[in-house]
Order: sequence, then C-alpha cells, then structure tokens
Amino acid sequence: MGQARPYRPLRVRLHFKDWHTSQQGRLDLDGRRREPALIGEGDVDPAPCIQAMRDAGYSGYINFEYEGEKYDPWTATRKGVALLADLIERSAKSTN
Repeated sequence: MGQARPYRPLRVRLHFKDWHTSQQGRLDLDGRRREPALIGEGDVDPAPCIQAMRDAGYSGYINFEYEGEKYDPWTATRKGVALLADLIERSAKSTN
C-alpha cells in the first residue's frame, strides 16, 4: 500500500477483485494460473487493504467485482457486501 500514498489526492474509489491460484485457472502475466474468487475467499486478504485506506483518510466509494461461477450474482453480491461492511466496521473500531 505504500506505493499508493503519492496518489492519495486522486483516489475516488476503491475496487476489489479476488483470485485464487489453481491448476486449471487462467494463465496470468506472472506465469501462474488463477481462478476468480469472491472477495475474501481468494488469495488476497482485504482487511489490511481496508485498514490502510482508512488510515490514509479514504472516505470514497468501494466496489467489488466477481467473475466466478461458485455463486449466483445475487448471492455473491450479498456475501461480498456483508464482508465489506464487516471489514469497514472492524477497521473503524480498531482506529477508535
């Protein structure tokens, strides 16, 4: 997150997308294969990202993207929003 500090005044939204490494996934630029995952279920831990953005004073929009097939769009949306709401609430408590 340190490399993002110079861009702080320009941030208008925070976008999450998660993946998990797999044998059958899409070939990525680094030569690894990855499959789409719902935020919080892949290789990226979103909690430190939310906390870093709070610590940096970010108060803009947050969205997430899900390309997987494990959940239907309604279920994925409900689960993703619930996770983000919980992480935002926990990060607020940890700074108070």
